[in-house]
Order: sequence, then C-alpha cells, then structure tokens
Amino acid sequence: MGRFSLALVHHPVLHKDGSTIASAVTNTDLHDIARSCATFGVDAFYVVTPVAAQRALCDRLVHHWTVGDGARKNADRARAFAAMRVVDSITAALEMETRAAGRAVPAWATSARPLPGAVPLETARRQLEQGADALLLLGTAHGLAQPALDLCALTLAPIPGRAAPDGTRYNHLSVRAAAAILLHQLRRDS
Repeated sequence: MGRFSLALVHHPVLHKDGSTIASAVTNTDLHDIARSCATFGVDAFYVVTPVAAQRALCDRLVHHWTVGDGARKNADRARAFAAMRVVDSITAALEMETRAAGRAVPAWATSARPLPGAVPLETARRQLEQGADALLLLGTAHGLAQPALDLCALTLAPIPGRAAPDGTRYNHLSVRAAAAILLHQLRRDS
C-alpha cells in the first residue's frame, strides 16, 4: 500500500454565499476524525488553518492528548491524536507528505457537489489498493473552494445518499460523518 493521509481543510473553503473563507476549527471534528483516522490506518491527519490562534489551539489539544494529562488518562485518545499535524496550508501538508513518502503525493478532493471528472469511490479504492499515494482533502463549511480543488489530481464523486419518500434529496453531511464514511469506503478491509 502507498501512503494515505487526510487533511481537514479550513481554508480555502466556501461560505454558504459562495465566497472563499477560513472556517473555525471545531473540537468535535478533531476528536471524531482523529479516531476515524486511527481506525482506518491513516498515516497522518492534517488540520489546515491559516489562523494562528486556531493552530495554537489545535497544538494545545494535540499536546494534551498525546503527552499531557489526557494521554495518561486515555491511551486510546492519545493513539488517535498521535497522527495529527497542524499546518497553515494545503501546500504545507503536501510538502510534509512528500518528505514522508520520499516522492510527490497527490491531493484528492472530496465534494458533496457533483464536479466534472469526479471518480466513483470504488475507483479510488482500487487505486489505493494498487499502491497509489493520496492526501485526501475534506473541506469544512460548504466545501473546498476552487483554489483547493485546483491543487488536486483527482476528485471523488459525492457520497451517494438516498432520496426521501417525497423524492427530494438532502446532501449536507457533517465533515466528521463524511470522513468516517469515506474512510470506510476507501480503507476498510475487504
């Protein structure tokens, strides 16, 4: 298997009005996604935010759960947070992945919106099983903004939901739920 990591992107992401923003880091997202990453054998979990105060908050959280009181009280949480890296940009995460892999690691985009050229999850899973490397980007707020998508070599098709009895569809999962579903689809043992 190749190297497979995940990045929770807080910038550049979309506001509901379509503008590009930096969203706020959410403690619950970090805990839940870190646990999903540990469950599915993700090499690194990057939290991407350009906001220095939010990076400092994330660093304190990682320290608490990996070497502080939290680590002594909850070894499972320490294990989950051990893979977390806090960076200021997607580019910084890609550079760290390249150093860790010893070769360029491509970014893969996720989106709840259907995007041109998106590949089915099963196609992406096969690529990973054949040894492909990937840094999977998950956007917060209303998803990855175009500058983030422009960095990606591949875009995954949206997670398929199910129509309501009246035929309408709702497609706005929390990022932590989407992360768990995607990791299960891409990284589960057969």
